[in-house]
Amino acid sequence: ELRKVVAPLLKGFQGEIDSLSKRSKNAEASFLSIYKRLIDVPGKSSIHA
Repeated sequence: ELRKVVAPLLKGFQGEIDSLSKRSKNAEASFLSIYKRLIDVPGKSSIHA
């Protein structure tokens, strides 16, 4: 009885965790891509000053 009630809840939580993990990986990949482009911009020493 309890298993029948809890199983869908756990499945829902796992789905949310999977979505958050995917979102996090995509955000990190996007950030790294932008960072790599910015690091090669000429005149970057004036940006840091």
